[in-house]
Amino acid sequence: MIRASGGPPSAEAGRSGSSAIMLPAEAGAIKKARDFTTEGCERHGMDTFTAVLVVSELATHALHHGTAAGEPIILRLYISDHGPVVEVWDRGDGHPYALPPDPSRENGRGMAIVGELALRWGVNVLEGGGKCVYAVLRAEAS
Repeated sequence: MIRASGGPPSAEAGRSGSSAIMLPAEAGAIKKARDFTTEGCERHGMDTFTAVLVVSELATHALHHGTAAGEPIILRLYISDHGPVVEVWDRGDGHPYALPPDPSRENGRGMAIVGELALRWGVNVLEGGGKCVYAVLRAEAS
C-alpha cells in the first residue's frame, strides 16, 4: 500500500477555499462528484481535467469498495500550501492500493492513475472507523 509522506493534508497549514459535498451511494453520484469538482476548480483557476479524473477514481473506489451498501461518502476540495487537495471520506476499513501493471486485467488501474497524476496520495485512518483517501495535485492553471 502507498502511504503519504507527512501528515494528513487537512491538518496542514495554509488551507483555503474548502468545500465539501455528501454523495449518496446511488446512480449518478460520480457525475455529481465530477460536477462539484469542475465547479471548484473553475472557481480557483485550477486544472479541471486532472482533478476530475482523480476525483472520479477516488469516489468510484470509495463507493464500490469503501462503504457498506447505501452509505454515503464525503468529497472535500481545498487548496493547501502544496497545491489543490481532494479528499474522499468513507466508513470502510479497507485501504486502496495500486496494483502492479497487468495488460490482461480489465480493471484495477484507478489508484495507479491517481499515483501518476498526484504529487502524493495516501490514506488516513479515522478515529471511530473509516478513512480519508486524499491526493495532493499539482498547482497548474486550467
